[in-house]
Amino acid sequence: PLRELKHKLNDVDAIVCNHKKVIEHSYLMKYKSKFLVNLKTKQKIPLTKVHLRNIHAIAGIGNPNRFFNDLKSFGLEFDSSSYQDHYRFSKKDFKTLSGKNIIMTEKDAMKCEKFAQDNFWYLPVDADIDLKFTNVILKKLKYISHG
Repeated sequence: PLRELKHKLNDVDAIVCNHKKVIEHSYLMKYKSKFLVNLKTKQKIPLTKVHLRNIHAIAGIGNPNRFFNDLKSFGLEFDSSSYQDHYRFSKKDFKTLSGKNIIMTEKDAMKCEKFAQDNFWYLPVDADIDLKFTNVILKKLKYISHG
């Protein structure tokens, strides 16, 4: 889905598509993850070495299945719960999940910091954007800075 109305595409310098190119002459951006981070202790575990058991994944984002599929692609087995986008998590949301390792998005983790437990983990993501897009932006900035 577009974050902007379709008619706005005529007013932009570049279009970035998330995950797959759906618009001609656009640039591709993919998310990459390398490790899980413990929300309370900040310990990092490389995704290639995650040996957590009894996992429950949660997501309060627009497309939770993409997050869950990413976790599955790392070989993780888990139960899951989806919440509405921008959901405000509270401590009570986790009462029935005690004893489980909770994995969430980085966005959701920021909402859970105040009541984080040792079993709360999040998956940080880095955006990997087409180098051609970076060059377009740099040229545009150079043009603007030189008037």
